[in-house]
Amino acid sequence: EKNVYSLKILEIEGQDVLFNSRVEAGTYIRKLVHDIGQEIKVGAQMTDLRRTRVAELSENSCFTLHQIAEAMWLFRNENDDRLLRQIVLPIEEALKYFGMKFIWVADSAVNSICSGAQLMEPGMVAFSKGIKEGETVALMTLKDELIGVAKSLYDSDSLSELSRKQVTKTLRVIMKRDVYPKFK
Repeated sequence: EKNVYSLKILEIEGQDVLFNSRVEAGTYIRKLVHDIGQEIKVGAQMTDLRRTRVAELSENSCFTLHQIAEAMWLFRNENDDRLLRQIVLPIEEALKYFGMKFIWVADSAVNSICSGAQLMEPGMVAFSKGIKEGETVALMTLKDELIGVAKSLYDSDSLSELSRKQVTKTLRVIMKRDVYPKFK
């Protein structure tokens, strides 16, 4: 079962009901509508669905297809990326919107991770509160650049007490090698 945090009826016209809901991720709205119809013994089916928000991103921060096409045209034909930069959200920003937790990595360890090494405790500088063992986390530089994503081998309480142990198991490296200098 999924949580329904709010359900507000906005308009009723004949048998049609327009509503706004705030629900837990993974909720099937079509099933919710069906279940409500069964509960009040009238039957119900969904005819239209419009997603107005995902995590902290609302439709107010969206762009039309025309705006995206215009930005691409300007970039391809005029070498002007200003509009495109307003539209495309940097991955580091997107991770914050979706609640991913971070582990910040010392500059001296970044290139090693990019080359396949695992993050060890001496290379960990800081981390988000509330990390759970096994949770997917973002490995970040001290400039808040995404290095990659990894599975935390410890929870936040244990991370602060590690000594020279492996901290994470890298799942995917995003940053290219040699962006940061090699550790000597």
